[in-house]
Amino acid sequence: MQESHLTASLESLVHGGFFQAAEKRISQDIQANGNPADTYKRLLYSIYYRQVANLTKAREILGLDSIDNNTDPNLVFNYLQASLFSGDYSQASRLISALLLQHSSPSAPTPKDPLLDHLARVNSLLATITNNWSSEVPFAKGVHPTYYSESFDNAQLSPSLVSDNPLSIQKVDAIYCPNTKTWYDIERQQPIVQLLQPTHDFSGFFGNASPNESPDIDRLLQESTHAIDSAALYLPASMHYGHFLTQCGGYLHPLARSHDLIPFDQSVTCLLCGQLPDQFKQIISMGARRPVVFSELPTSPLRARNLIVSDCSWVEWHYCNKSYTDIFLNASNAISSTDVGAINSVDTSPSHDRIYLSRSRLKAGLRLSVNEVELEQRLEAMGFAIVHPQELNLGQLIALLNSAKIITGSMGSAMHNILFRSSSVPLTVINIAHFLPPYNFAMIEAALGIANNLYLRASQETRSADGSNLLFFDIKKIEDGIAAAIEHKC
Repeated sequence: MQESHLTASLESLVHGGFFQAAEKRISQDIQANGNPADTYKRLLYSIYYRQVANLTKAREILGLDSIDNNTDPNLVFNYLQASLFSGDYSQASRLISALLLQHSSPSAPTPKDPLLDHLARVNSLLATITNNWSSEVPFAKGVHPTYYSESFDNAQLSPSLVSDNPLSIQKVDAIYCPNTKTWYDIERQQPIVQLLQPTHDFSGFFGNASPNESPDIDRLLQESTHAIDSAALYLPASMHYGHFLTQCGGYLHPLARSHDLIPFDQSVTCLLCGQLPDQFKQIISMGARRPVVFSELPTSPLRARNLIVSDCSWVEWHYCNKSYTDIFLNASNAISSTDVGAINSVDTSPSHDRIYLSRSRLKAGLRLSVNEVELEQRLEAMGFAIVHPQELNLGQLIALLNSAKIITGSMGSAMHNILFRSSSVPLTVINIAHFLPPYNFAMIEAALGIANNLYLRASQETRSADGSNLLFFDIKKIEDGIAAAIEHKC
């Protein structure tokens, strides 16, 4: 840890990911003065404890062991944003209910504060999940993935959970309501909660489902014009590559594990809520190892007599099951066996042992890099091949990933491609981070069993005059961090 980091503001240490220095300063303050009373300091300290996966300490700092009429709703919301991933929705609901009770009155039972209104909607979503789930919420069990920080201390930098508990798969006679974008179990007359994934802020469900509207199931059956008798799978689609690999991929894992339910030669109909690019469909088809038919959901109710249902193997709220990787590893093996990914078909140099996944040639996106070409030149001198994933077919990219012993790149969609690496050769991953938390990347690498992961805070996002986001790299820090990682071998 460089000495200059220790003189930085505490805000920059916490938000910049310099956790060792932040922990030292926070611990000294708490030891000398006790838990802070100042609201902003409480929020800042709790963010640190959330980032290092110490939610008990975060709750203590925020003073949320009891709720009274002096409790700041911002403190409750701050804690909920990091705690709901654990799956203890009942505790979260009790916390919100106690807060809403303190801020209501007989004359105004519904608070008018926008944040309280939002928390009330969150509570309604949580009730839908807990009241309709037929078994224990699956997200509560798992292990926290760890990263090596810049000081090479193995530390938890993410409150994410990765579980290897097997997820059950079943077939349900179900009907889809286009008005609520929700699937219902016809026999139980209830929403199929396993297909309801909360969004990151719990303002709704992924796929825009609205199960609280409770339609008449019998009427839906009467309005349904046709039914699918063969096996079917629901997929709320996404046009964004990274979201497809994470959120959408979480719904797909039954395709790789459904052979006990469906004969191997029978097709599965993939019912799409939204559009899906052809490249994404190719990944699904190859990963399924069986025929897949794609069909967009109609505007009228649709009955699927054999809908494949399972808990989601990837939840946007920082949960991943190791089975989530199955579909991508199957696709990787299928694509590699066609020999379209021969390394000699890719013009990269000087080595395939060390790969840098670059974004310098992207013309559009959330963040365009500023000085990445200079970084590439320095990395080439360190033996890295510069790879632009969007210019390769998937077979070529997989071949490169399988040949690599070190992969580095800016945290983003390109680094998600590690999901397709099937080589057993030990791998070191060096994530160049900016303000993005490492949740997605921690879960992917932990689910794949990759142990050597360095979390390197060495870039920052700036804004151009036209308002677009730009990514600026600290080249010296990246060089030093990579050199230290190679020497240390994480």
